[in-house]
Amino acid sequence: MASPCHRRSRPQPRSGAVDPSRRASSGLDPRSVDARLLIVAATDQRHPHRDRRGVATLLVLVTAVGLCLLGCSSKDPGPLVVPGNTPDSLAGDRAVVELSDTTLKPRVVEITEGGSVVWVNRDRTTHRLVSLAPNVFETPRLGEGESSASTFPKPGTYPYYCSIHNEMKGTVVVYYAN
Repeated sequence: MASPCHRRSRPQPRSGAVDPSRRASSGLDPRSVDARLLIVAATDQRHPHRDRRGVATLLVLVTAVGLCLLGCSSKDPGPLVVPGNTPDSLAGDRAVVELSDTTLKPRVVEITEGGSVVWVNRDRTTHRLVSLAPNVFETPRLGEGESSASTFPKPGTYPYYCSIHNEMKGTVVVYYAN
């Protein structure tokens, strides 16, 4: 005799079971596994709220994404903040950039047209600064304690880099002089 745990039991009809006369019209033998699964699936009303949960979850996700996009699409971007702004790098006739620990301090300087930038090497390493645009400026090799200046006659944005240490990058922003 098999233990109660190993006994196969037949599924008991549910309160919402399909009428047996309708089962026969489906063309399936009511005793087959396929027919039983079909009947159980058609009459399974244990979790009618599952459909509503999916719709509610989708609605919450769409609302959250919409609010995020709305917050990111402000028409007023606010003030322009240029990284590296220090009192020495604000727009004027002259700006100083120090090279130390293979970094540029500040990385972005602002001057007025006709102004100049002085690069001072405080590093033990040699540096040579070159503009990305051809024929704008190029410093000689600067050893420790050496400096070089370049004048910028026209307004514009001039990115540059150290040709010896390519990770050293900076920008000179030149404004119109009132």
